[in-house]
Amino acid sequence: MRDITFLTEQGQIFKGKHGAEFLGFELGSKINLAGADFNLGGGACNTAVALARLGMKTAALVRVGADKEGEKIIEDLRADSVETNWVQVDKNDSTGFSFICRWNQRRNHMAFMYRGAAEKLEIKAAGLNKIKTRWLALSSLSQEDWRDDVAVLTRWVKRAGVKWAWNPGNLQLQAGAKILKPFLKHTEILTMNEAEAQRLVFSAEKKLTRSPRESLLAMRDWGPRLIAITCGAKGAYLLDCQKQELIFAPGTKKKAVDATGAGDAFFSGLTAGWDIFQENLRRALKLAILNSGSVVTKIGAQNGLLTAQAIKKYFK
Repeated sequence: MRDITFLTEQGQIFKGKHGAEFLGFELGSKINLAGADFNLGGGACNTAVALARLGMKTAALVRVGADKEGEKIIEDLRADSVETNWVQVDKNDSTGFSFICRWNQRRNHMAFMYRGAAEKLEIKAAGLNKIKTRWLALSSLSQEDWRDDVAVLTRWVKRAGVKWAWNPGNLQLQAGAKILKPFLKHTEILTMNEAEAQRLVFSAEKKLTRSPRESLLAMRDWGPRLIAITCGAKGAYLLDCQKQELIFAPGTKKKAVDATGAGDAFFSGLTAGWDIFQENLRRALKLAILNSGSVVTKIGAQNGLLTAQAIKKYFK
């Protein structure tokens, strides 16, 4: 997708039930923007670029339209050494985009999304069989038949011996634990934020968990080797379900200007760290925290991503 991020100091914040906040503008008004940025976005592209910058040989399986925006996305991926042979070009639909509104310098944002060609992504067994890889890093899926696609991916990772890291999107999480559990049995890494984990556990046990630790313990027998829960600027928890080891790492405390892509950066950092540091739990979590903490210091989901050189310098 193409992300168009803009900043405005107009509008007003309203408080709602259960602490929810709403941003309102007067109907018919013309809103002045303090700035706008145009960046490559979408969970799959964010993940592919992040992994490539961390030194992993990476390819992206995404779908764009046969338009200038689609051409620019392919160009941007290649500029970051992401293989684009698997990019699908849709001649009947346009490339997806999102308008991301940042209000009054807050790090939180709201996004208006048009997924376009991305909703028609095709995942076929025959195509997957041609891919030679150690990892599948799967982000959110927006197509209606996503369950069928995940089933195809599940059979492939089992047959090919591929490790599967998953950062599920809203459609997948809304389906609930009953639908996801058969797939989760075949994943190596699962990541989500605190609220998502709470909702997912509730869908299985019909009771609210009071902390990320409690959510992790409720999910420890669901199948993944690692389960991570992010808690925004506070940090993240990581559970090794095989060794029954639970750890926490605080956030970097760097000044955040835009939270777009923070979850993708964490997911990519954890996946790369687990591979690079040969299943060292603490180093993998530290890399994930560093990557997400860096990306929020700049506008856009990719401008602040760390490179392999920066990581080597830090861990040295």
